Amino acid sequence: MFNYLTYTLLLQAVLNHEETLLQTAKTLARIADLLPRSELASILYPTDAMATAVSHLYASILRFFIQALKLYKKGRFARAIGSVVNPWAIASKEVVEEIDECSRRVDALAGAASRAEIRDLHLLVREMGFSESSPFHSILRCGCDGVLGVCLGTAEG
Repeated sequence: MFNYLTYTLLLQAVLNHEETLLQTAKTLARIADLLPRSELASILYPTDAMATAVSHLYASILRFFIQALKLYKKGRFARAIGSVVNPWAIASKEVVEEIDECSRRVDALAGAASRAEIRDLHLLVREMGFSESSPFHSILRCGCDGVLGVCLGTAEG
């Protein structure tokens, strides 16, 4: 009976430790993906709201790094016991969800700022008074690839 419980506990510790390593690696990969996006958003849209959102995101990332560092500073035995007593789902899930929420907030602010810029450009084009006979009207209507200046979606180019 004692051997069965020992092996069960040992197996659970190994499985939980594997889950912790896997989830930590996945979170690090997600952080690596979102950092360039958040940096670009803060450069393109330097507003107070964006600075606050990016600051919250970076603070959440730092909290995760501190948590991961504490985990990996423990010895093997302490990590094995800790993975049974305090598995990843309990220990880090909240911080990872906070990182995801902050990232979505940065993306939402960037999207809103982008839509505001498009609206401002649309109003500027109207103020400039481009008529329907203007060559710019066909570009604005169907889109321009920006590199070759070729109007997309029409045969006349």
